[in-house]
Amino acid sequence: MPIGSFPSVGAKINAEDLSSRIDKIETYVNKGIDSKVDFKDDGEGQFSSKHVYKPDLFGSPSPRMMAVSSQIHWRNTDLDWTDGVLMLAGAVGNAWTPVPGLCTRIKLAQKADVYFMSSFYCFEMGGVTDSHAAWEYSRKKEGATEMVTTRTDKLDRKSFGHEYEIAAGVRLMVDGTTQGSTHRNIFTSNVYPTQWMNVVINGGHIMFQMVSRHQQSICKTLSLSAGVHDIGIVCRPEPLDLISLSGFAKSAEHDWEHEHKHVYFLSRTMVVDCNYIDD
Repeated sequence: MPIGSFPSVGAKINAEDLSSRIDKIETYVNKGIDSKVDFKDDGEGQFSSKHVYKPDLFGSPSPRMMAVSSQIHWRNTDLDWTDGVLMLAGAVGNAWTPVPGLCTRIKLAQKADVYFMSSFYCFEMGGVTDSHAAWEYSRKKEGATEMVTTRTDKLDRKSFGHEYEIAAGVRLMVDGTTQGSTHRNIFTSNVYPTQWMNVVINGGHIMFQMVSRHQQSICKTLSLSAGVHDIGIVCRPEPLDLISLSGFAKSAEHDWEHEHKHVYFLSRTMVVDCNYIDD
């Protein structure tokens, strides 16, 4: 260290002495070390431009910092709807599609530890889905001719409700390969006004719910080889499906709506920190 002597246990030091020692330590740590002969006890006058490397900073459309031993890529988009991303099956199909603002391409000069960190506000809006559990109905014969319809306490094969219908999936991919433990489901947000037996619920009104709106986070630590790598969050909307606002009445041709429609991505943040590894 550049400090050759230390106060003894219990000794008092003044603020000026402490500040001087801190300055020497900062100089020693921040400006790099080539060999011991580069330094003396005073820690001054032993540095030249070869010890200091100014990082290269790049702005839009690919904000990043390029240093000697690392690089950092970042994206940041606020909550403004005009800066949002819209995904729907009718536009992007059912393939995994990169989400703008959550992806980047990195060029590694050598093998590196890569830390991917992302956060985004995501939800579906515009579709409708079932809201209550579906009851199973059965017909029971009483006597020789009488038929009585009764409702059992057993639920049907499917139970519907909030966050039941999946609108899209999101996950982290690197060079087209899915990374484990990074998949997230995006659920529908609206519920429709009838049960499957055409019983009106919610007063016959579609209820707009925000319970399915989530701030999602995906983080991953990777070790990547030298070369070019595409890394980021991708989205795949579920195939479009229709639901009748009058229950399962097949004759109602005028009130069929999508179970899910628009998947929004707002408030997107991504940081990719790459630290080179010397073999």
